[in-house]
Amino acid sequence: MKYVIESALTFYMRALLFVLFGQVANSSQGQVNFNISSKLALYQVQADGICSSNDGYVFVASLLIDTLHQRWGYGIGSLDSNGTLKCFREYVELNGVKQLRTSQIVRVANNFYIKAGKSWNPDAVFLVAFNDQCDTLFTRQYETIFGDSVQSHVVQGLRKCSDGGYIITTGFSGYAYPELRRELGVYKLDKDFNFEWSNVFGRGHRHQQGIDVAETDSGGYLIFGLDYYDNDPDYDSLRSSLYFVEIDSVGNLVREKVNGQELRSVNFEVVQTADGGYILCSSQLYEESGSFVSDNSIFKIDSNLTYVWETKVGTIDRVSAATYFSIVESTDGEGVVAAGRAVDIIEGNAYSYGVITKVNWEGDSIWTRYYVLENDYPTDASANYIWRIRATNDGGYITIGEALFMPGTPISPYIQQIWFLKTDEYGCVVPGCHLPSSLDDDPVLKTRYYIKTYPNPVEDVLNVFVKMPDHAEWFGPLLFRLSLRR
Repeated sequence: MKYVIESALTFYMRALLFVLFGQVANSSQGQVNFNISSKLALYQVQADGICSSNDGYVFVASLLIDTLHQRWGYGIGSLDSNGTLKCFREYVELNGVKQLRTSQIVRVANNFYIKAGKSWNPDAVFLVAFNDQCDTLFTRQYETIFGDSVQSHVVQGLRKCSDGGYIITTGFSGYAYPELRRELGVYKLDKDFNFEWSNVFGRGHRHQQGIDVAETDSGGYLIFGLDYYDNDPDYDSLRSSLYFVEIDSVGNLVREKVNGQELRSVNFEVVQTADGGYILCSSQLYEESGSFVSDNSIFKIDSNLTYVWETKVGTIDRVSAATYFSIVESTDGEGVVAAGRAVDIIEGNAYSYGVITKVNWEGDSIWTRYYVLENDYPTDASANYIWRIRATNDGGYITIGEALFMPGTPISPYIQQIWFLKTDEYGCVVPGCHLPSSLDDDPVLKTRYYIKTYPNPVEDVLNVFVKMPDHAEWFGPLLFRLSLRR
């Protein structure tokens, strides 16, 4: 027997389900946030670096733009274990641009952290060392492989090596067609952050990107990246394949491989598995009815760089903005946890969540949580991003991202906040959210809505009433006519 909803009031039922979904999935209570927009007349802020310290967390606002004075830069901050801001220092300048976008924070020693990015004027790979008092210990600039011919580049991978040094991966773009160049860069530093060697790889296409890097058992490095515009004369920017480059300990090419003509996003990290494989996160895009939609995707490849499994997490309606940006091994050692952004389209409006998902080593989905900063559920006038997730000293997780609110001011159309989210090992901000009975015992949820349906069992008409304690019946009565077909 098949039930088909024929009523024109389908919108109201979807809205009802969306509200209830937001109440169940939202875990925004108790989280902390730091309103960066009060510091500068910002048009844009991106915060994608966070790391546990001895007594709290250090973070980096990787991109700050002061549109009023045309200044660009970054910020370094520190929180205590309760999420209270300890310090924040801005490093912005009028001439020249320095950003620390996309790379992770690496903890070098006690109260000693580094993060890499890029500088313009002069064009260079840029590295900053800092402490949890928001002091800059030193900075380094390393001349880019392509010199003055680079129009734009991005620094993405930063890892500490077993020899005590560090390796950085980059991507380049912007060469005038048809003078295409090899565009995936790798830089090796020694333990004192002195430049050792660099090299560049690629397949002659317009844009390749080295997104993360891992050491191999032979002492070399495996670079994980994306290959854009492959065999596409029209430069279809969405058509990007996974691109792998293995090099030896001094940067010589060992092998390279491209995994097909798939559609992937450009931000992901890598977790190495005990069997020599790798687990990554991104988004998997699909072409449907002339447009692109996506699922948040976690997938594993083996040592031969072939797929083992893939787990996709969708929301109500997929859109191309949904993706995972960051991944870590779970604190219980039983799998991985990925974080990013999920988006629903409901009646033409976009609703943006932060999302965290755990899967085990075999790719089985354990749990997924959705989060928003302020409201019970997101609105089409706000967006919620999680850019980075890291394990915490107490066995939970800390994330950093931003919340975007529209409209803002004439100078800054968007009001932005750096958004921190601290969860336990189950992804819960409210303790017990992983237990089936936890919502039944929540006094807020028990008093917020009264839901009545009749008749029960349903025959051909279902009546739904929703009432809040201090309000009249909301959307009610909502009448949905169901026809029964054999």
